[in-house]
Amino acid sequence: MKTAGIILVVVLALAAGFYLGHRSVSVTETTTVEYHPMPPVHVSIDAPAPLRFTVPDLPQWLYFTDTVTQRPVIDTAAILADWILKREYGDRLVEDTTGTIDYFAIVQYNRLQNIALDYTPIQRSVTITRTIQPRFTPFVLVGANTAGFGQVETGVLLNRAAFSIELGAGAPGKYVGAKVGLRF
Repeated sequence: MKTAGIILVVVLALAAGFYLGHRSVSVTETTTVEYHPMPPVHVSIDAPAPLRFTVPDLPQWLYFTDTVTQRPVIDTAAILADWILKREYGDRLVEDTTGTIDYFAIVQYNRLQNIALDYTPIQRSVTITRTIQPRFTPFVLVGANTAGFGQVETGVLLNRAAFSIELGAGAPGKYVGAKVGLRF
């Protein structure tokens, strides 16, 4: 029966210690999301080969009206000027949390002369920070002095204030005391 009582006291002391330790801290959690640009990837292809050639059933000709006959005539000079004209295209295709994709293309002489893609990936970084802030800090002190007194002191530290109870024993007898303090 005595062993069962000791085991019960130990189990209760462990449970009380766990409960006090769990209640003695507050945990706050903060989440930070950051986006870091990564090195860009550049791909350029000069004069890519065409896949197929087709002529539409009804081509779009450039006409001008002959002032003498008042009939529309195909404007060969305008067609040649359009054929020689160098056109540059570029725009952003994708812009989201994964990165950006830009393109740049050059068309001249009825051919795609160059096409380039620039991909700039963005890395998403999530940082979770848990901060443990003690609400109170329990403490136990055991000591003795040259006058023959032995003492046990237990207490709690709340922010800057401290409260404790002291039990002591020595040659003249037993005593009980209490203390209040301030942490610097």
